[in-house]
Amino acid sequence: MPLERELHGEGSKGAQRVWTKGKHMADDWTVEVDTRRCIGSGVCASTAPGRFTLNNTGRSQPTTPTVTPEDRVLDAAYTCPMEAITITNGGTGRSVFPEEGAGV
Repeated sequence: MPLERELHGEGSKGAQRVWTKGKHMADDWTVEVDTRRCIGSGVCASTAPGRFTLNNTGRSQPTTPTVTPEDRVLDAAYTCPMEAITITNGGTGRSVFPEEGAGV
């Protein structure tokens, strides 16, 4: 079953889209940054503050290796100019980004 985004929260302030499978929360995501590809642009850290940071060598790293699925983490992976970010579904081991068969 594909992941769907649903809006959770009260009103527009504080509401956040989270990834779900039907009525059940999706498995956590494992986020990795390939430091050999990363150029330290900081796009990920500005797209998903609190989820990515630049380390002492100027390369990106996730602030935690496992995250609850959310748009801003996926957006960071999509906008990485070097396609250095991979996201894996921690429960199934399937690639969330890049999408399987995308050829990255």
